[in-house]
Amino acid sequence: MQEPPGTLQKPFNPVLGETSRTDVMLTGGATVRKLSEQVSHHPPVSAFHCEAEGWSMYGHFQPIPRLSG
Repeated sequence: MQEPPGTLQKPFNPVLGETSRTDVMLTGGATVRKLSEQVSHHPPVSAFHCEAEGWSMYGHFQPIPRLSG
């Protein structure tokens, strides 16, 4: 079996309260820190916070499940 490239990571498949933390090095040497957390299971809501020198942002993802058929 062939190994995946080193840049691929396990997808974020969170349990309530599980966090994912990542530091990303950008071209030019800047580092972006990212923290995400599953804050609700039903409905599914994931919150995130990203920051680097001079800026930060935060928000959440709340997909709306739809059935079609």
